[in-house]
Amino acid sequence: MKNCNYKPVADYIDMIDNDVVPTCNEIKLFAQLVKRVFEEEDLFLDTEQAERYFKLQKHFPFDLFEWEKCAFTLHNCLYRADGFLRFPTLQLFVGRGAGKNGYLSFEDFALLTPVNGIKDYHIDTFAMSEDQAKTTFQEIYDILEDNSKYFKNYFTWNKEEIRNIKTGSCYRFRTSNFKTKDSGRQGKVDFDEIHQLENNRLISVGTSGLGKKAHPRRTFLSTDGYVRGGPLDEYKENASQILNGVIEDNGTLVMWYRLDSDEEIHNEEMWIKSNPSLPYLPNLLNEMRTEYKEYLKDPINNSDFMTKRMNRPQENKDICVTDYENIKKTKAPLQAVDGKDAVLCFDYASSRDFAAVGYITRQEEKIQFNGKMFILKGNRDLHRIKAPLDQWEKLGVVEFVDGIDIQPDLLINWAAEEQLKHNLNFVGAGLDYFRYSIMKKRLEAFGFEPGKGGNLKLVRPSDIMSSVPIICSYLDNGNLICGDNPAFRWCVSNTKKVIGDKRGNEIFEKIEPKSRKTDMFMCFVAGMTMLEQLPEADEDDEVMMPIFC
Repeated sequence: MKNCNYKPVADYIDMIDNDVVPTCNEIKLFAQLVKRVFEEEDLFLDTEQAERYFKLQKHFPFDLFEWEKCAFTLHNCLYRADGFLRFPTLQLFVGRGAGKNGYLSFEDFALLTPVNGIKDYHIDTFAMSEDQAKTTFQEIYDILEDNSKYFKNYFTWNKEEIRNIKTGSCYRFRTSNFKTKDSGRQGKVDFDEIHQLENNRLISVGTSGLGKKAHPRRTFLSTDGYVRGGPLDEYKENASQILNGVIEDNGTLVMWYRLDSDEEIHNEEMWIKSNPSLPYLPNLLNEMRTEYKEYLKDPINNSDFMTKRMNRPQENKDICVTDYENIKKTKAPLQAVDGKDAVLCFDYASSRDFAAVGYITRQEEKIQFNGKMFILKGNRDLHRIKAPLDQWEKLGVVEFVDGIDIQPDLLINWAAEEQLKHNLNFVGAGLDYFRYSIMKKRLEAFGFEPGKGGNLKLVRPSDIMSSVPIICSYLDNGNLICGDNPAFRWCVSNTKKVIGDKRGNEIFEKIEPKSRKTDMFMCFVAGMTMLEQLPEADEDDEVMMPIFC
């Protein structure tokens, strides 16, 4: 490799280029990126420092594998001409069992030592749970304990922190109680298993102390997981754009190991694509063969094999409304609705929790939903919710409400404002049955007509059953437009399909009732039960339907 003859880097890049072992497309792109920066940029690889770091392996019960040595060197010993790190951020996405925590324990131990050359280079590892956050810490702690007679001259340690005596650098573990982590003055922060995070608050607060010490670093580690729309999906999207040259890397080194397709799960030789350590771990390979047989029997209940071992997320196709990739497609920009016919819809199951209002219009072969969710500030489930509701309020798709409940006039006033702004012609309205009587009186006052033949519909479970296939079809085929409405996408992700009657018809339910709300999606569902009210094409109508004024 031009301008890089250092063996730990050059050998691994050559392994990838020469297909010594199967590698996924993202790792091939990683190799191309590394070669490109060495060819085009003025860089300094401190091989002397790297060798001093690698001598520290003698204290560990394992040696780093080829891919780990390459990652370590590029992340910690490669400098720009101005003296700054070329890749201060490492994003490592790799299948379960590859040894990512072992890698992190070596990296953090090494950076505590005088080889790093920076005093008080504090390191914090963050994770959602204490057990996960302590994984790397415990590995280093055990190494110190096992040879305490030697290490007592160089480190002090207890169950909460490990400190290098000469450098003053301290290593700690942190959990999701992010409010206590400001002003850490760290040199490096780690985020372990970011697939568990539902928002960026822990990351934002965890990194707020960086920049006060030289050579600030970040290391992100994760297998894939089941939380959709969270930080992991954002990082994966960003990683894909970096590797494909769509955006600049901005100092981020991406190493993303996974199968190239779901079908490769049935070829054992391809498993190394998701786990580059597999050839050296015969016990793990034997365990994975056992897990694979269980996966074949029941892919749904053994989905961890695909999601975490193969690093390809597998959703439960039997319960999800649609794949998350389809949910993301709803982010298409909202189209003009001026003068259009529209179906008004509400989800108002509880006035002391969440409520939603919206309307549906046709856009040629597609449909469009525009909605808003209201949230009572004092509701009892609010502390359970990890979604960034405050950020969504800034986007205008949610609104927090003071008081003891959410008044129905809030929902109706929003609809009235939208009608006046866009000259909408509301041809009907769908209501969930929990607060039907409260809303019915107000809507009747504006000209909506309940009952058979009317345009005000009490939505029953049987109506939803009839609409489930239609709703899923619009989502599956990318024919639903919602604009940038993360609250809607979140609500869809929080919804599952279940069998609703003896005939096998499906209905929608919450995946988890307290922390994963569905109100805006169920508002949309109420409107979809009246989709037939919307003409296939816009036509002039001499009779205007109800007007809020």
